[in-house]
Amino acid sequence: MKRQTTNLETTTTKATVDRTLHIEWPWSMTWMEYMDEMLSFLKTKIGPGHPLYLKKLYVSAVNRDADAWFVESEDEKEDFYAIVYFCQKKRYGTKFMPKCEILPDWDAVLERFAEDRAKAMRNL
Repeated sequence: MKRQTTNLETTTTKATVDRTLHIEWPWSMTWMEYMDEMLSFLKTKIGPGHPLYLKKLYVSAVNRDADAWFVESEDEKEDFYAIVYFCQKKRYGTKFMPKCEILPDWDAVLERFAEDRAKAMRNL
């Protein structure tokens, strides 16, 4: 008796892309016990017209070399990511306030952190 053979479908597995933000030098994670103080400080530096004004934010990382903070929306439903540069000023409305770079999506965040890491390593 002849065995019946079946064609098994070949399955191809796609490599999963790591979408985790790896906070590496020159960035460092923020300490939770300082979060309220940091957000209070941020509120004193920005006002009406600034892209971060009245947003509920969370400070995820700091870059001491650039005097910058990476902030994101506290609301999980809103994808909002930005880097605030305290040593650089930009006119928002009628006042000069810390420059803010809005990152359009999570991919841009991942790319930015990777670029900052590569640049820092080149400058060692």
